[in-house]
Amino acid sequence: ERVLHIDPCTGALAIARLITDTSSRVRRTLHTLKLARNNIRSKGAKAIAYALTLNKYLTFLDVRLNHIGNSGVKDMGHALVVNKSLQSLNLAANNLGEPACLILANMLHHNKMLKELDLSSNPLGTPGIWFDQSFAVFMN
Repeated sequence: ERVLHIDPCTGALAIARLITDTSSRVRRTLHTLKLARNNIRSKGAKAIAYALTLNKYLTFLDVRLNHIGNSGVKDMGHALVVNKSLQSLNLAANNLGEPACLILANMLHHNKMLKELDLSSNPLGTPGIWFDQSFAVFMN
């Protein structure tokens, strides 16, 4: 398994281009992408989300601690409806609330490949409690 660790100075747009470039060998061989603590925010999440709609090889994505917020998760949720390769997604500590729970719950009804979803350290609120329970039932 090939692992690529990204320098914090590298932008999410460059990463998105890298994992969608059809002429790049990296696109086919990169299965794990760790982007934790890179200050991606919602704009970068949108670029990564677009890349997820095209990439068929990435199985693990760690975007924890990136200030993605509910708007960034909206883009990622829509992308994961069509993505058929990602199996693990870490969204921990991204200031996600009730809107993110609703988006992700909808995504899970369509995406059957995702096996792990880390939402820890987010202020999910009451819908988050429901979401945790429904995801556990959904996965069992």
